[in-house]
Amino acid sequence: MTLQEGQKMVEFSFKFYDTIDFEPYLTHEYCMDIDDIQDKLEKYYDDEHPELLPKELEGYFFNYVDSQEFAEYLKNRYDLYMNTEYIEKHYICYK
Repeated sequence: MTLQEGQKMVEFSFKFYDTIDFEPYLTHEYCMDIDDIQDKLEKYYDDEHPELLPKELEGYFFNYVDSQEFAEYLKNRYDLYMNTEYIEKHYICYK
């Protein structure tokens, strides 16, 4: 897939997302981990109701959109605040 084709699929994904009400996945009580929201959406669409996905997404709700892109999408659509936490890990192993 070319870069242009990939960008078209990202745009297609967002147009599809525009048809979905994500409010049931959001809460005003605490900050939400985007991974938790994505897990719930994947369970519903990928596992339980794949027939609701457009064929272009090839069976995966987030086939062309990563977690940062989706978080920014929700932030803009629902006028939310977004915070990013970076975790640094160090690993060692025997040679």
